[in-house]
Amino acid sequence: MQKEKVLVLGGTQMIGRDFVETIQKTNQEYELYIANRGITNKDLFPNLNKICIDRNNKESCSILSKYIFDIVIDFSCYNITQYCNTMDYLTYKKYVLISTQSVLDTNTLNKKNSSDPYYWYCLYKKE
Repeated sequence: MQKEKVLVLGGTQMIGRDFVETIQKTNQEYELYIANRGITNKDLFPNLNKICIDRNNKESCSILSKYIFDIVIDFSCYNITQYCNTMDYLTYKKYVLISTQSVLDTNTLNKKNSSDPYYWYCLYKKE
């Protein structure tokens, strides 16, 4: 039986890292790939398939067109530009965006206070 190909966007910090570590330990039926800038914790997961992309640079994301994934789990999308830059080159069956709870913090967005450090973060994630 062929393993399902799973792409993790991000995957080297916080819950993305926990997710990758858990999948590696418990689910051998997946062929796991990580796509990120290759800057944070770059030596982490030496046995995984790594794809170096900068989601702020559309051309950088074009390498993704070489792959077909069964599942894409996205831990690192911060705005609509990053989403579009990546999605323009991805082929997949299922896409899951994982975000933080502050995106749903209506108090932050209702204040319409652009000096609040979380305002723009929440607004862009909500988009």
